[in-house]
Amino acid sequence: MSMSERLQIILDARDVALVRQTSARAGQSVSEWVRGLIRRQFAKHPPKKADLLKTFGQLELPAPPIDRMLSEIEKGRK
Repeated sequence: MSMSERLQIILDARDVALVRQTSARAGQSVSEWVRGLIRRQFAKHPPKKADLLKTFGQLELPAPPIDRMLSEIEKGRK
């Protein structure tokens, strides 16, 4: 069995609510639903190792500006 890692994704409240509602309708936890979404995306567009970060960038997931994300990550470390 491979080792699991936590991946933190910052979403605004509206997007979190949408993900929670959608995963509940699918009868899955948020984590299961997001993992499935990522796996389906990779199945459509299998990444080469060098293209992995590029593939994540094409997932069409909402994200705040990078400076806001970095600021929030730093606040969480304190």
